[in-house]
Amino acid sequence: MLLASGAVAQSNPTLLMSKASVNESGFCKRQGCEYLSTMSRDGVKLYDYGLARGTMSVRRRAATSQIFLAKVTTFTPTGNAQFSSTEKRILNDFLKSFIGTGWTASMEKACLQGSKNWNKVGRTPDGVKYSLSCDTRTALADITIKAI
Repeated sequence: MLLASGAVAQSNPTLLMSKASVNESGFCKRQGCEYLSTMSRDGVKLYDYGLARGTMSVRRRAATSQIFLAKVTTFTPTGNAQFSSTEKRILNDFLKSFIGTGWTASMEKACLQGSKNWNKVGRTPDGVKYSLSCDTRTALADITIKAI
């Protein structure tokens, strides 16, 4: 489909800023998300899911139901190790589903560089501007996508 701007519409829109059901998303179908809980606070609904390795949190604006933040938490590899193949598969699928780009070796390297909080800004194929960050200052790695 051609848009008025001349851009081509995405056949597989990303989940960031969408109103799509996370439970029914391809990501959750492939990764076997287990719904854990919902909490509402200050106009935001927070949904938590269990994954094969770790958890995923999704935040929606209550007024619009749009997803504006998603985070995967998993164990941080010890020493100079890399994420396991299972974690890499989950992270790759998570990023592709929410922002349309996969997890790369350079992202992993930057993410695992000690206690630094790595941050990258980009745009989804749908045109949504996002911030992608990784925090490995504890025994857990938080990979967070936020619409900006």
